[in-house]
Amino acid sequence: YLMIMKRVTLYDKSGFTVIEILVALAILFVIGYFGVASFIAMKDSAELSTATKTLLFHMEEAKANALAVKNGESQGIYFGTNAYTIFGGTSYDSGDATNVVYEVGESIELTTTLVDDELIFSRITGETGDTATVTISHSDDTSQIREIVIGPRGDISVVE
Repeated sequence: YLMIMKRVTLYDKSGFTVIEILVALAILFVIGYFGVASFIAMKDSAELSTATKTLLFHMEEAKANALAVKNGESQGIYFGTNAYTIFGGTSYDSGDATNVVYEVGESIELTTTLVDDELIFSRITGETGDTATVTISHSDDTSQIREIVIGPRGDISVVE
């Protein structure tokens, strides 16, 4: 009789079952999945915000240079899909050595309502002569966009 009691106590150890461990792991997996997804969305939003602020700065700088008549000419910005170029003059020349190119990153895309994707700030006045919109979007999440609206008098504003 004593032998049987010892066997029962040997197998009567407390602990976690396989099911309990699997449930705990499943819960941790779900929490981790949502945490990573939130982190990626936050990173995408930060990239978009940085690209928008940087572009806005360069647009204001180009306008200020036109008002100051830098090099005696108008100032402009040419928009590509993943970059934009600051240039002097009334039209974009890709071969001009004075052009300054700014990359916005592979995951950021630029689109415009501009003819030929050129924005020209007139010298002395800083006017553009027309209303235009530059849309900044994230290629991984097209629901996240920012828009910069440029008025005919050269006023620049961000629409989020």
